[in-house]
Amino acid sequence: MRALQKKLGIDDDMLLTAAGVSDEKEMIKRQIAKYESHVISSPPAPTPPPNTVTRTRPVSLNAATGSVTLQPGSQLRVISRHGDKVWLRYFITDYEIPASATDLAK
Repeated sequence: MRALQKKLGIDDDMLLTAAGVSDEKEMIKRQIAKYESHVISSPPAPTPPPNTVTRTRPVSLNAATGSVTLQPGSQLRVISRHGDKVWLRYFITDYEIPASATDLAK
């Protein structure tokens, strides 16, 4: 609400006068200043997961054509991460592998 007030250029005097509290205006302004001096800024937004990860150890996938072993150093597209597992896309299929087998484990 305070951000909107500032964005619209409504100062505290104008707002308090419009609210009909002109007698207590100075006390309310002191309370607002005290409150704002103790407000902690919100934490930064979480960093989105990377678009790709690099394999750090071999992992076998059960593909439609048989078992495929992905060697360290190969990069794959990240679909999502759930705890200690990462869903990756290999060609047109998604696979779940341990995050510890990728550079996400660092």
